[in-house]
Amino acid sequence: MSDLFLGIDLGGTKVLSAVIDADGNVLGRGKKKTGSGRDGEEIFSRLIESAEKAIEDAEIDRGQIKAIGVGSPGPLDPRTGIVIFTPNLGFRDFPLRDRVAEALGAPTFVNNDVSIGTFGEWQMGAGRGVRDLIGMFVGTGIGGGLILDGKLYDGFNRVAGEIGHMPMAEGGPKCGCGNRGCLEAFASRSAISNALIKALEAGEPSALRGEFKGDPPAIRSKALARAYAAGDALTVKTLDQAAKTIGKAVGSLANILCPEMFVLGGGFIEALGADYVAKIDRAAREWAFEINMRDVKIVPASLGDDSAIQGAASYARICVAER
Repeated sequence: MSDLFLGIDLGGTKVLSAVIDADGNVLGRGKKKTGSGRDGEEIFSRLIESAEKAIEDAEIDRGQIKAIGVGSPGPLDPRTGIVIFTPNLGFRDFPLRDRVAEALGAPTFVNNDVSIGTFGEWQMGAGRGVRDLIGMFVGTGIGGGLILDGKLYDGFNRVAGEIGHMPMAEGGPKCGCGNRGCLEAFASRSAISNALIKALEAGEPSALRGEFKGDPPAIRSKALARAYAAGDALTVKTLDQAAKTIGKAVGSLANILCPEMFVLGGGFIEALGADYVAKIDRAAREWAFEINMRDVKIVPASLGDDSAIQGAASYARICVAER
């Protein structure tokens, strides 16, 4: 049997884990809701339960796991494996790497969840064979990951890739980070949902009326995709504007870094599909210098929910080999 690795994707609503071999084959899976609590120890316990379920599902012993990779929301320091702060998960200066290694008995490596998702698409998905790639994942927020010269790029302070907080307009809508006018405040699913809800409350007609879910209310990506496909005027206008804004960000990144490929993923992009990615592509080419976009591909992510678990397992495999 080839070497086995455990990939863990720690998200805001669930933890996904998988036992994966060196060729990317998934041998066992585990899933656990993070729950309504926001206590770091409780979240950690659920992470371990998810990992143990994947090991059980793969019908192996813990000792057969060569290394573990974890993708976690940040900010975090991948050198120490300490999660500095995650407001939605209750971690503050939490030694995630060491705690996972102690609980599961294998070397553990931790990095930002979106960087890990980008790494997964580069290793096993849409970006295989590319040396320079930028990943952008659009969902509740907008995150990014950078593969430059064939390596995951973390930057000087190990926190590179905060694409969602690129300023798009001075004095724009307020972002969750506290600034105004960030990409995330214009074009994340949360921002789009909020804009649509305000329009509906102002009396604009739309098939989305009645699609509010949760507290605070939000409109799910699948509902947005249905209304968009049906040609609902308010939805089309709002989502097309978001595509232009995302395209502007992609074009700006092309001017700065000139990668070979952009991989666009996340629940929102996945729900809207390839035609929506094509609209982002056209908008990006309007903003970027023609030479910077020559032969550059802008493609949908191909791994779905598996991008982060595949990325985490691949990250662990490479990190343990380089030690």
